Amino acid sequence: MDPSISPHTPDHDAGDPSASFPHEVNEVDPAQALPSFPAPLDRAAPEATDAEPALLRETEVVPLRPNLALAITGTILFFPVGIFGLWQCILARRGLATGAGAVAIQRAGRGRTLSIVAVCVGALGWLMVVPLCLLLGLGVAVNSGGVAGTRIVDVTPAEGSRTISVEFRASSPVPARYTVLRPDGSEYSDTLIALKPIRLDIGVGDYAEIRIVSEQPDGEVSCTLRGEDEELTTQHGAGFALCGVAGVE
Repeated sequence: MDPSISPHTPDHDAGDPSASFPHEVNEVDPAQALPSFPAPLDRAAPEATDAEPALLRETEVVPLRPNLALAITGTILFFPVGIFGLWQCILARRGLATGAGAVAIQRAGRGRTLSIVAVCVGALGWLMVVPLCLLLGLGVAVNSGGVAGTRIVDVTPAEGSRTISVEFRASSPVPARYTVLRPDGSEYSDTLIALKPIRLDIGVGDYAEIRIVSEQPDGEVSCTLRGEDEELTTQHGAGFALCGVAGVE
């Protein structure tokens, strides 16, 4: 057959099945082609920036400065814990001065924690101790006759006796009111400068007392209890005094 009239094109082999299709099938009409747009920014290939290396770099640590004022306060309020916090702060300052930053930061944090604990515990302790000391001081002053002299003594009847005789006395340089509480619970009150001795019989389980209140707040008053053979107690007070006796076995 003449090659010039062969149904096959010169570019394809005679044994190729695709040679029977026209060449124009593989071409796309430009009018029917889909339009192309640039890729969105969020889908675009990320550009290399300095942000990624910055994220990979180690975060810069801001040094924690030791707080000596807090440590000293904690030491004053609660010495056992505060002294350790103060010592850690001193070591942290030395570490920062010598360039040992990591160790200094750890010691500064440890010292800060100990100091805060010492301040909290110490403040709570002082709030409890101060009122207790005031109460104890007031009690000592009362028992020593500073503000008011008060005392209660115990007496025991002699063997074979059911009661013991006790004498009450009171005195005041200015008019004062005294009150005697008898063993049966009754009271007797009067106002005078000097009280004549009053003798009462106290049995086991009985209680009696004498109270003196001066008409002047700072007036000196006193009371005395005497047994059958000896003086049991004498109390002096500024404006008030009390002497009591209880019968015991």
